[in-house]
Order: sequence, then structure tokens, then C-alpha cells
Amino acid sequence: MIGSRAAVSELAAVSELVADVDQRLVLTYASLAVVRGRFRRCPDAAQTRACEVVEAQLDELLDLRLALTCPPEPSAARP
Repeated sequence: MIGSRAAVSELAAVSELVADVDQRLVLTYASLAVVRGRFRRCPDAAQTRACEVVEAQLDELLDLRLALTCPPEPSAARP
């Protein structure tokens, strides 16, 4: 019984993390739309860099969400 409580608690914590990452993904994607709009109006080095930064943030969040929601492959767990 204690083990199942720990598993439920861990699952709840992961669910909260996934929900937080999802919210951050929505906000970051909206930011990307804004910086891409600025780039279309004024394609300069600063706008290019801003797009790259937001795209990198989005990539990191997507990788984090994947890590939280997909179990590791058995071969990847072994050295």
C-alpha cells in the first residue's frame, strides 16, 4: 500500500510538471509568433537572434515534455 501511494504521489508530481511545461509551451509559442512577426517587418540581425533564442527555448521545452511523458528505451538505460 505504501508503494502505491508513492507511485500515485510521483505520478501527480509528474502530471503537474507536464501541465507546467504545457503552459510554458503555449506562452513560448506565442512569443515565437511575435518575434517572427517582428522579423517579417524588419529582418535584421537582432530579430534573427530573437527568433533563434525563442526557437531554442521551444526546443528545450519540447525535449523536456518528451522526457517527462515517454519512458526511456530499455537499451538506453543500460551502459
